[in-house]
Amino acid sequence: MSIETDVASLGAIAKVIRNRDLNQTFTEVARTLQEKVPYIDWVGIYLNQGNATELVAASDQANQLEWEANAELRIPIEDPAQQQELGKIVVKSREPLCFDVTDVSTLKILADELSQRLSLH
Repeated sequence: MSIETDVASLGAIAKVIRNRDLNQTFTEVARTLQEKVPYIDWVGIYLNQGNATELVAASDQANQLEWEANAELRIPIEDPAQQQELGKIVVKSREPLCFDVTDVSTLKILADELSQRLSLH
């Protein structure tokens, strides 16, 4: 099932690199993953703001908590230089057991690109 995630993540990484507006980039990344990967039903990007974590973009803001996910991944967005977590990408699915190890590695690459972009901001 991970080919769809790979293709969607490549498109999302291109948006991270090309887009100058960081908030728009987050929104496009969330929407791209949700629209292009059939087993991803919701994507949220959260950033740490002091002691709180804030949802900065979602594929569907209105329905973010109205259903129970059967599968969920939380991929940290980390700053390796500061050795701290900047936020996370959360992907949810109604399908059980739909994510595999390559989904995790592909989304980690996307999180690394977001981390680099955040460090430039």
